[in-house]
Amino acid sequence: FSGLSLTSLFFHLCICFARAHACSAAWDKPLKAVPIREGVHNRYTRKDTTHVDASQRPKQEEYDRYISLLEAFAEVGYDADRIPAHSPFWVADVAVNMILLRAHKDMKAMYAYLRTHHCDLFTPNMKEEEESVERWIERMEKGINVHLWHEEGGFFVSKNLLTDEQLTVKTAAGALCYYAGVSDEEKTRRVTAELRKWAEEVTYLMPSTSPLAGEFDHRRYWRGPVWINVNYLIWRGLDEQGEKGLASKVKADSQALVGTLTDADVSKSGEGERESKVQLGVGCREYFSPVTGEGLGGDGFSWTAALALHWLFH
Repeated sequence: FSGLSLTSLFFHLCICFARAHACSAAWDKPLKAVPIREGVHNRYTRKDTTHVDASQRPKQEEYDRYISLLEAFAEVGYDADRIPAHSPFWVADVAVNMILLRAHKDMKAMYAYLRTHHCDLFTPNMKEEEESVERWIERMEKGINVHLWHEEGGFFVSKNLLTDEQLTVKTAAGALCYYAGVSDEEKTRRVTAELRKWAEEVTYLMPSTSPLAGEFDHRRYWRGPVWINVNYLIWRGLDEQGEKGLASKVKADSQALVGTLTDADVSKSGEGERESKVQLGVGCREYFSPVTGEGLGGDGFSWTAALALHWLFH
C-alpha cells in the first residue's frame, strides 16, 4: 500500500510490549495497591539483573507485584472477560490508547486505498467494516480528549480505572498525541510547550518521564531514559503534524546517542552546538540516559539498530 508499511504494525506491537512490562512512574500509585502475594519472590528468578546493573532495572518490589498480577490472571485462565473483575490493577494507559487510535486511522487509510485504487477488491462487507472503523476513531478521540487529558498539567496522561483518578506524572507516552493525530490543536500546542521545557532540562530527547517530575531517574528503565523506539513514534508524529523543529531535534538526538549522526543531520537540526555530540554514539543499546548519553540496559538491540538504519538511509 502506498505510504503504508508493515513496519508500522511492528512498532505498534513492540511499543505495546514494552509498555506492558514497564516500571512507568505514572503507574506507581495503582501498582502499589497491588498486594504482594505471600512467598511470591520464591516462585520466580529474575534474569535481567544477571547481565544488567540492577540500578537500571525495575526494583524487586515492583517485580513481586508484577508476578502477583500474573498469578491472579492465571487463576482465571487469562480470560480477558474475567480479568477485570479479579485484577487489582486496571489502568487506561495513554500510550496503548494513542497507538490504537493510530492503528485505527491506518486501517481507515487502507480501506480508502483499496476503494480508490482496487475497487474490484472492495466488497460491500468492507464498506461496513470501514464505517465501523470510523466509529471506533470517533469514540477513541472523544475518550482520549475527555478522560486522558489533564487540564491543569496541560498533558495527556493515563487513568486508574479502579479509582477514576488521572495519573498525573507526565511521561513520553503523552507525546504520542501527534502520532495518534489527536485533532485538538489547543491541547497539542500545550503538549509542545511542555516538551520544550523538557528539552531545557536534559541533553537528549525524549526522556521517558518528565525531567521536572520528582520520580525522574535518568538511568532506570522507563523512569527517565530515552528509548529509540519511542523516539521514532514521537518523531514521526511531530513530523507529520508540522512540528519540524522539535521533530528534527528528536531525530538528531537519537542518532547522536546511537552514533549515526552526520554533518548533514547537524545542519538540518538547526539546534546549534550539535557538532559536539556527533562522536558520542555508544551503539545499539536498549535505552540511554537523556542527561549523559550513557548507553543502558541490554546491548545489540534490534529495534535500535533498525531505526538507526531507517534514519540513516531515509
